[in-house]
Amino acid sequence: MSRKYLAIVLVILCGFGKSLICYADEPKAHKSPCERIAPLLDATAKLRNLSSQAPVRCVLLGGAAFRTLLRQKSALSLESDRNIERVFKMLGLIGPDYSYAACMADGASDSVWALYDREGERIVLRSDIWAPDYVVVHELVHALQDRHFGLKELWGKVRRFDQALALGGLVEGDAMYVEELYRLEKGELHDMPARKGPAIYRHHCEPPEELLNILLFPYEWGLLYARKLKTNERDAAFRVPPEATRVLMYSKPVVGNEERKEPVEAVQREAPVGFVPEYSDQLGEFVLRNLLKRVVSKEAAIIAAKGLLSDQLYMFRNKIGKRHLEWWLNFSTQRDVAEMRDALMEYGRKHLYQNGSALQVSVQGLQIVLELTQK
Repeated sequence: MSRKYLAIVLVILCGFGKSLICYADEPKAHKSPCERIAPLLDATAKLRNLSSQAPVRCVLLGGAAFRTLLRQKSALSLESDRNIERVFKMLGLIGPDYSYAACMADGASDSVWALYDREGERIVLRSDIWAPDYVVVHELVHALQDRHFGLKELWGKVRRFDQALALGGLVEGDAMYVEELYRLEKGELHDMPARKGPAIYRHHCEPPEELLNILLFPYEWGLLYARKLKTNERDAAFRVPPEATRVLMYSKPVVGNEERKEPVEAVQREAPVGFVPEYSDQLGEFVLRNLLKRVVSKEAAIIAAKGLLSDQLYMFRNKIGKRHLEWWLNFSTQRDVAEMRDALMEYGRKHLYQNGSALQVSVQGLQIVLELTQK
């Protein structure tokens, strides 16, 4: 399971829309891009208040070799990406012709010019493109994170989509914050064009707005989260990582006067007659919010989704390849349940029937069950 959500990490590595890493600058007076690593590591360690411990290895790859490395890493999570693609298509978050799994593996590979390779414990730069210093600083933060907190082990514990977004927010938000400090120190911080993500993707991979929101979560919300924390608090967060996106979204993870329940491991449901279990996951509050934003205002979507305590998704498959999806949503009050039921029914009416899925929404106490069956 350690590589299940690797594609999310690779998408995050290129800045997916902010062009924070997908950006080139004019070469400086260096014989090799890797000559910058030692002085930039010292500056990064000082800004992050973590010891560098030892030099960080740097390698240069040509454009083709670099893209091959990205594709090899993305291929490790291809099956999980395919499952998420099926779920998102059944929920109507992406259209039937959008190839989520293929786009996560290859959609922006031409625009990623630097990365920290956890397996190789090295910075990888492209020899054909000069990445600016702040890009290298961003990647060096990941190297320090790995040395002090063990990124491989942290990502190896990820079991849920919502959990992957949350950990991505911690990891990338920390790196973005240090990058921001570096650029401020150098007088280089300026407003960058917002949401250039679709422009860096091949046309067929341009993400729809709701998907873009989800994939940008680690950067946009991660940076906001990092700004709220002191350095020792960020260190503590790496030792006990956030389990859900809502932890990054609220200063106090509560709903009303009740504590928000932590996500729990999936308990496999009995498959409907004629179906077998195929996939289970927890999508979380942020995905639900973006689902609702397609039929209600942003403010209404935030309020409705905020009442979510926990969720569990199950996908089943029959012998002829048709799928049945169940999304169990647990809420804190009857009012939350009523608001969510009405929003989901409206969402289904506008977006799901056209995808060829039969929708059923049922209420059981403080729980809503959304069921979709492919026709």
